[in-house]
Amino acid sequence: MKKAYFSHPSLVYHTATEDYAIRLIKHELEVTDIINPFDYRRKKRNLLSKLLEDSDILVGMSIYDQYPFIVWNDMEYGLSLDKEIYTLTFPKEKTKPIVLEKGINRSFPKLSEKETELLYHGIMKQDSKGFLASLFFGKLMKREKVF
Repeated sequence: MKKAYFSHPSLVYHTATEDYAIRLIKHELEVTDIINPFDYRRKKRNLLSKLLEDSDILVGMSIYDQYPFIVWNDMEYGLSLDKEIYTLTFPKEKTKPIVLEKGINRSFPKLSEKETELLYHGIMKQDSKGFLASLFFGKLMKREKVF
């Protein structure tokens, strides 16, 4: 039984994008159990560290070919533990699919807390423009056809 820790931005929690990503991880990595930080949102950060330590695999989600601050912190910690690491890419171009790749993409920038905040703010501003915000906020009518 393989267990994966799925580090991803809070913007994606309980959305169609998160559902799709979890299905992809389970299918591609043959994982039976996925640890979702959202399920532990009111717990202390050290519990999440322990859950990551107890996992077999770490999957970190990049957004627009960059790693948000909290995701990168989890990935760095996973590296220090010699975890098997994957990157789930959420591409900038809406015509490209979400892809699961082994390892860390060294060409992707690692965002600071402030840069991550600005990225999230920009995504939320796009809410009136439709598609991307719909993915992040789960407003798509057919959840099974996200991409």
